[in-house]
Amino acid sequence: MLDELKVGDLESVESSEVIDITALIDSQKAAETIEGIAADLIRDGHDHPHRWLHNGYAQPDDRKAAFLIGRGWSATLAKRQAIADAGIPVMAINDYPKDGPTPNYWCSGDPPVYFNEKMWENPDIIKFCAMNTIKCLRPREDAYAPALTTMTAPNVHYFHSVQNCTDVESWLHTPWLNWGTSICAAEVPAFHKASARSSMLIGLRLLWHLGYREVYLLGCDCTPHHHHFPEYYETIFHHIKQIKPAFDRFCYSVHQTNFDSHLRIFPFVKFDDIIHANAT
Repeated sequence: MLDELKVGDLESVESSEVIDITALIDSQKAAETIEGIAADLIRDGHDHPHRWLHNGYAQPDDRKAAFLIGRGWSATLAKRQAIADAGIPVMAINDYPKDGPTPNYWCSGDPPVYFNEKMWENPDIIKFCAMNTIKCLRPREDAYAPALTTMTAPNVHYFHSVQNCTDVESWLHTPWLNWGTSICAAEVPAFHKASARSSMLIGLRLLWHLGYREVYLLGCDCTPHHHHFPEYYETIFHHIKQIKPAFDRFCYSVHQTNFDSHLRIFPFVKFDDIIHANAT
């Protein structure tokens, strides 16, 4: 399927095939499905890759940009406030800081109980979780609060996650979301940790399907001593190297904004330059 896709093919796509992402997110039909919007977006991207590419290139000079923000030390309150003031959308990962502006989106592949209750109760945050967390408990505000599952949270949607797919060329287009482990494909390095997964990969995949073609990383610092498995980040870096050619092939631009980050696979760009270029 992907061998047939080229940027030049976009000219042959009829305008009627261009997907209206906002309308899809707001559609009642998508909201009523048990699997939620994220599963719909991923499957649609798999079934109709041409129109997703066309959507990204319909306005080549107006490429949609977003920040993907992790919990690393570089995601300071001042920078997160600057992003909000500039009107740049944010996809937050895992335990996003409670202080400051709220993100537009939030995602995780980990147990929901790890993450703050304020985020779960906020209807303005579009939340994305794996299908296997539908009946998992959210965190409680206190010991006397009732036990609630993710399904009771407002504006939460689900995606199908896998860990056993080695198709790195189709990583952006498969009808499921592979967030680690088997991305190493046939070449498994000596440092590989068998259970290494990353919600950062979930955020990158979801932003692609939400129509963003320029993504800036903040708080994705990958400081080695911040994870209890010393080989974890080296494995994640290897995963990213495996899928980056697919990013380049389909012109999905990801940039690192922290020059001191240990994640150096993506090109660096100055944070202030992004803010000035995207200021509304």
